[in-house]
Amino acid sequence: MMAVACGQTLRIVEVPDGCSGEMAGLRKSDRGGRTVTIISLAVTDKDKRGEPQPPPTHRDDYPNIAAWLNGVDPRHWWVQHLDTERDPAAVPPTLADMVLGPLEILIQAVRGASPRRMDQFIGSRFRDLDPANLLSARLELLCAANLALRHIPFEFGGTAEPDLTWNPGTGAQGWLEIHRGAFSPFDDLQQSLDRELAAKGAMLTVRLDKWPLEVRDRNQLHSRISNAIDAAVAADSNQIVAMSELANGATGLIEPRQEIPGIGRIVVQHVDIMPSEDYLNSVAARLARKVNVDKAGQGRKGNWDAAQTVLLVDISTAHLAMLLGQDGLAAWLDKVQIEWQDLPFAAWPCPSATSTAHSCGAVAGTSQT
Repeated sequence: MMAVACGQTLRIVEVPDGCSGEMAGLRKSDRGGRTVTIISLAVTDKDKRGEPQPPPTHRDDYPNIAAWLNGVDPRHWWVQHLDTERDPAAVPPTLADMVLGPLEILIQAVRGASPRRMDQFIGSRFRDLDPANLLSARLELLCAANLALRHIPFEFGGTAEPDLTWNPGTGAQGWLEIHRGAFSPFDDLQQSLDRELAAKGAMLTVRLDKWPLEVRDRNQLHSRISNAIDAAVAADSNQIVAMSELANGATGLIEPRQEIPGIGRIVVQHVDIMPSEDYLNSVAARLARKVNVDKAGQGRKGNWDAAQTVLLVDISTAHLAMLLGQDGLAAWLDKVQIEWQDLPFAAWPCPSATSTAHSCGAVAGTSQT
């Protein structure tokens, strides 16, 4: 008896008497007075080695990210990097490696801790298609990974709760509320446009002589840019759009592009080397309002423990402020007017969500005394 593996085909023919069995590749055996010749024993439909294989992607290199994003819309920024083909001629790390590598380590640390409500975080935050929300989720994941790496018990927050809780159910319990938002009208406009550019597959380069502190007739400007995006994508060609609402002579270049060099689809070219005092004052006023009014109201409504809750404010959207450097940024943040009396937070460190380091330490911040 001869065994044939699944997917293999055993071909047999009957050779009439008198025919030579010395034909190349034939093997004869006498069975019941007949000559049976085995021509081939070959794997057929299950053996794809002879067919061209699809080029490798980054999915096998980052299994934790791939597991969390299984079945997610291919427009998702991290899914796009996972599905990027690996060029055998490219010397790693590729752009996808630089984006996904640190993220894989963070996820591995958090998965190992198996925190409560992790599935909710994955479903509602990690799989979000909005690039701005993804940056917030990455910052939240960064803080969670730090707790995991330090073997501090933690869990993700629920409804009307801060984003993270450490040492839950103990006398050392504490809470972390994370916020990322725009702190200038132009930053806010960029976030809205970025979502539209991602959905339509385009990039926008804005050319400015000076960073705008206000955006005149924002709706009119947004509508004009949207029409130019549609025209660029439909014609598959670049489009120039006027942006006089930002400044005299300001223009934008719209390019139809599915692939993206970074998490944002907007590049701003301007001549400012350092932020002006007016810019810093404008950002400081918005930041103070966010802490003193918006987040404080949320904390009081949620009845958060003021002595044990930290508000983490990501200020990376204040792009020009990042030019101050760490020391300059710390000095500037210390001047932001925070009304600590009755504020439901013990501290408010201000990191940047663009950091890929394994640290949740603040770039700068201040605390209640």
